[in-house]
Amino acid sequence: MYTLLMVILVFNCSILHGGPQIEGPNTRLFEYPSEIIQNEYNPIFSVDSPSYVTIRNTRYENVINDLYILNDNIRLSHVGYDSRKICLNVSINKNYEILLLPLFDLSYYGYTIAYRNNQIEIYPTAIRFYNHTLNEIKLIFIFDDDNLLVNSTLFDIDKNEAIEKYSYIYDSNNRLINIIAETKDNNRIVRKTLFYDGLFRNIPRPYFHDLVLPNMDEIIIFENSSIKYHLKIMRSYGDGHVYEPRTLDEKEKTWYYTVFEYNENGDEIIQGIYRNDGNISKYRTIYSEYDTRNNWLKKIYINETNNRTVGEVNRIIHYRR
Repeated sequence: MYTLLMVILVFNCSILHGGPQIEGPNTRLFEYPSEIIQNEYNPIFSVDSPSYVTIRNTRYENVINDLYILNDNIRLSHVGYDSRKICLNVSINKNYEILLLPLFDLSYYGYTIAYRNNQIEIYPTAIRFYNHTLNEIKLIFIFDDDNLLVNSTLFDIDKNEAIEKYSYIYDSNNRLINIIAETKDNNRIVRKTLFYDGLFRNIPRPYFHDLVLPNMDEIIIFENSSIKYHLKIMRSYGDGHVYEPRTLDEKEKTWYYTVFEYNENGDEIIQGIYRNDGNISKYRTIYSEYDTRNNWLKKIYINETNNRTVGEVNRIIHYRR
C-alpha cells in the first residue's frame, strides 16, 4: 500500500510571470510520502478560465540506499509531459524525513537499472545536462561499505568516455559536505556544497567555470538538524530560445540565483530572486495549518514589494499508518 498525499495548489507561474518559484524535489517532508497529487492554479489565467490548471502527480522511488528517482507526470491545461529526476536524500533526520537534492535530470522515461554489489548503473535514453540534451548516456553510482554514495559518473556510451565524474565528500558524522565534479579537461570543480553551522554564504560571482556551465550549482545550509538556507543557480531563458553565450557578459545575463530561507521546521518562509541586473524579487510564505506529523497543510505567498497575496497552497495528506 502506498502513502497518498493530495495537494491543491494556487500560485503565480514563476517562469512566465516572475512569481514565486515552487522549489520542487528539495522540499522537506516527514513520513516518506509515496505519492503527491498536486493541482496548481495560475490566478492570472484562472480568473477567466477556471479550467486552466496544472495537475502534477509525483511519486518517490527508492532505488538504493539514499538514492531516489522522483517521477513527475504533469498536465498543463490540455498538454501533458513526464519528467524524472535522480535525487539524493540529504536530510539529517533520514529515519523519518526526506529532503531530496537533484543530481541528474532525465529527459525521457525509458531506462534500465543494473545492480552490482555496491554499484548500480542506470541506462537512460537521454539526460538533461543544464541547457543540453545528451543522448545514449549511462549513469554509474558507487557506494561505500556504509552505504554512502561516494562516486558517480556521467558516461557517454557512444564515445565510450566520461563526460563528468563526481566525488561525494562527507564529514566525520557522515554528512554530505561537497559534490566535486572532475571534467574531461581534468579540472576539479565544486558543484554543490553543504554547511551545518547555519551561517549564510552568498554565491560568489562570477560563478562560472566556462561559458557553458556554472561552477557552483547549489549551496545548502543546515542549522540544528534542519535546513535554514538554500541557494540555487537557475537559467533564465528570456524569450524562450536557448542559445550559447559568446562572452562572459552574455553568460551572466542568462543565469541568476534564488535564495530560499526556512523556519525551524524546515519550511520555506522567504525566497529572494537575485538577477544579474541588480533586480531582486522577494516573496514571503505564511503557514496557517499543520497536521499531527508537522507537515504543513495550508500556506500563502506574499509579494514583499506590494504586500499582495500572489499564491495560495492547500494540501490534504493521507498516510499509510
